[in-house]
Amino acid sequence: DGGVSDSASALPQCLIHSLLAILLASPLAAQATPGIKATPAPALATIGGPIHADDIVSIARLHGAVGVLWSDQANHRVSFRIHRDSAPISDWDPTEHVLDGRGIADDHINFAVAPDGTLYAATKNSIDVVGEPQLGLYIRRPSGDWEIHPYAPRTANWEPTRPIVQVSSDGETIFLAHSAYDRRRPRREFAPIFLISARATDLRLGSRAVRTILGARSDLNTVCGPKRPLPGSAPGVLLASDATGDVWEIVLPRTRRL
Repeated sequence: DGGVSDSASALPQCLIHSLLAILLASPLAAQATPGIKATPAPALATIGGPIHADDIVSIARLHGAVGVLWSDQANHRVSFRIHRDSAPISDWDPTEHVLDGRGIADDHINFAVAPDGTLYAATKNSIDVVGEPQLGLYIRRPSGDWEIHPYAPRTANWEPTRPIVQVSSDGETIFLAHSAYDRRRPRREFAPIFLISARATDLRLGSRAVRTILGARSDLNTVCGPKRPLPGSAPGVLLASDATGDVWEIVLPRTRRL
């Protein structure tokens, strides 16, 4: 499986097979060549690793910083680091080990950032046991504290995958969308997109209703949306693709207190 991709307005995700790194632009001294204008080249700062070929990294813009979350399946861990805008390129905050445990890491991470700087990460694990949650919502508060909220149990029929998270413009409502493999069909074909909504102050996700969106389709996958908060004055829009490569639009209701 590949990781979930965000919309064009979000920062890109990348996968590096043997070494986790982040590229940041910095000036590079170069010998002047007549007629050729020198341009800045990227500088490489190593912030973690090595990691497995099936791991993934995601990056999000925070208040005065960028945050990077990555999976580490070999060591059964999910980790995070921050780079402050005012710091030198090679100067990163200490690594935060968000969660440790066998099977908790996989190659699916999607970010959303609330107006107050709270970071939400929708992730998939590789526990792969019927009755156990297959997805998790990781929350990093501006204080640096983490919360973990498992959700979407695997069942005999459905295998949840490729989760994303969206947050309302006021930060009060969270939307979690994901696709799922239909295990009753050959080749684990995909199902409609599923949606969970909850108040940010009440994230008992196991008690929330799971809605089916675009339910007339049975071959959808890779739902995506922006990292920025959803607009408060208009419906939010998600996208998903089908088996033929067509892209479908999912219009969320205007965000409001639940």
